[in-house]
Amino acid sequence: MPSALDVEVTVLLWVRTRSGRVYATGLVEWSRDSFGNLPSHTFESFVLHLGLERGNADIREAFCNVRPAINRYRDGQLGCRTATAAKGGSRRWTADGHVVANVDNDGAGNRRRPLAGSPAL
Repeated sequence: MPSALDVEVTVLLWVRTRSGRVYATGLVEWSRDSFGNLPSHTFESFVLHLGLERGNADIREAFCNVRPAINRYRDGQLGCRTATAAKGGSRRWTADGHVVANVDNDGAGNRRRPLAGSPAL
């Protein structure tokens, strides 16, 4: 992560149900040290790729651009969710995903960081 006001980022994934439908939800939370000036461009890109899976097969996907918020606010959180799918009788629904991030001026370009999937629902 960036050296100027290091950012600690946590991404949580889970599956929710509602009225016979199922969807994946992701929450990106970040915080920085409480001193110094906030750099204007910590990340050149920061995108959460979120998937709703049934038996490891992608059923729904969402792509959430977190960069504007994570660059603007010292601390915060941003939620993301997929479209819903009919739950049916399957008990193998999971949320999975990865983050593609590019730290400003580190010369490394986009880096893909896999996330741990949610427990099965």
